[in-house]
Amino acid sequence: MVAASVVRQHILTDLKQKFKTVDEAEDALGLSLEAYLDDSILSDRSTPSPAPLHVSQTLLDKLNHLTPVQLKDLIVQSLQLLSKLHTPPTTILKQLAKTLFEMDWITTYLDQLFESWFKNASFQNCILVLNKCFDISSKKIGITTNVLNFP
Repeated sequence: MVAASVVRQHILTDLKQKFKTVDEAEDALGLSLEAYLDDSILSDRSTPSPAPLHVSQTLLDKLNHLTPVQLKDLIVQSLQLLSKLHTPPTTILKQLAKTLFEMDWITTYLDQLFESWFKNASFQNCILVLNKCFDISSKKIGITTNVLNFP
């Protein structure tokens, strides 16, 4: 039987050859020391869902151990997979927007998101979005006439 210290030493030697820093190893292996040492990080990261999720609890529990880089990669991959589904994009976007707007911190980053989108979108798409924003804003202050495409 091999002693635990021998196995740990072998793992340490192997990891030192593969990774230059501890952060690099944590990101690559999905490890986060903070997740194990500080339960408050887990509670900060998780937001209660208003509806039951159709995902196994085991998979959800694994999310708590992902690093911020891995969570970002997971979100990007998930959005790419969602774009390939046969569900209408508006349904997915409405569900995503509803979830995001329930998180108070998201409003801080919306201006950055919009700025980035407007810089990269076509002029025609910018006008479509601006018209919609103007229409919604007008209705919020009581203007009920059609304000879209006002010259």
